[in-house]
Amino acid sequence: MAVAASTLAAAKLEQFMLLARSAKGASAAKLIERATSAPGCFVFAELLQQPSIRELKHSEEHSSAYRLLELFAYGVHADYASSPYSFPSLSEVQVQKLKLLTLVTECYRSTTLKYDDLLAALDLPDMRALEDLIIEGIYAGIVSGRLDEKSQIFQVEGCLGRDVRGKPELENLVKELERWSNSAESALQLLSERIDQIKQLDASRAEQRRRHDALLSEHLQKAARHIHESNSKGPAASGYSAFFPSQGNEHMMDVGSDDLSAARREKKK
Repeated sequence: MAVAASTLAAAKLEQFMLLARSAKGASAAKLIERATSAPGCFVFAELLQQPSIRELKHSEEHSSAYRLLELFAYGVHADYASSPYSFPSLSEVQVQKLKLLTLVTECYRSTTLKYDDLLAALDLPDMRALEDLIIEGIYAGIVSGRLDEKSQIFQVEGCLGRDVRGKPELENLVKELERWSNSAESALQLLSERIDQIKQLDASRAEQRRRHDALLSEHLQKAARHIHESNSKGPAASGYSAFFPSQGNEHMMDVGSDDLSAARREKKK
């Protein structure tokens, strides 16, 4: 999102850079007004570097136009509100764009933005105006995120990269990137350690399953050998003769029954 928005914003600026090559004085100042009002144009540092535009910085008549371009390149709405007479009068379109740029700056500073803080930073009257501005920024492609009305926060997912003002700000940006890189490396290290722990746990469980299966197989084999040996020795050896008498036993019981009947007859006599 941020890369696409930056590319589009740079393309929007290109036409003004071409015009700046031949613009002088009042026409250059007018060009700044047009650039800061143009839809989709949100980066201005390259225009500031044009010789004809840089000349305005030292012009008594048009220096305020140069400061205006600096404001849109690097500043926020509070910079304008604190000293409005340092700049040319802004149209409603320019004020709205400056607030959008201020929103981008706030999104860059934090990924969780409270509505109350944004209302103050953007000088907006109510939540409805704030949400409308955020939605406009999302449709313009300069911010992305989720509005949480219940918690009264804007959860930032990404934003346009604004112009960088000179070496000090560039050094701060490098430091921020270094901190992000270190944080990312720490997260990757923790993730790698966690993956190793999971692999070790899986290996331990697999070994336990292997031992369990081997022990179960051993017991089954022993049981099978015991049954086989018992069957080969006959029913008596297996301990089943009391429940499943053999044919010989049935015969013995028959003989015993006849003898018992004969003894009873003899007793009656």
